[in-house]
Amino acid sequence: MHISYQGNGLLKYATNATGSWVYSTIDSAGVVGADTSITLDSNNKVHISYLDLVNQDLKYATNATGVWVCFTLDSEGDVGLFTSIVLDSNNKVHISYHDYTNGDLKYATNK
Repeated sequence: MHISYQGNGLLKYATNATGSWVYSTIDSAGVVGADTSITLDSNNKVHISYLDLVNQDLKYATNATGVWVCFTLDSEGDVGLFTSIVLDSNNKVHISYHDYTNGDLKYATNK
């Protein structure tokens, strides 16, 4: 099982993939980790989309390279609410999210 969540204003990740629960802090830059969505790629690497609450930005975290890295994907206005992430058959990321400033549904991808 793989779980992404916000704990104490941080993006957290929990898994029992090894048979025991392991808990990690993934992003601690401000108040982050709201509206998380999580998926695994074909190599069992984790991909998480989430909201930076302080800056109202869409963020993305992954351990696909073997270490956790976090990126800001959209910072134009108040964006990143209600994220939903999926990967296609080529492990390319597709994220839908809400742009509160303009009232739009937005889409981000690395395809």
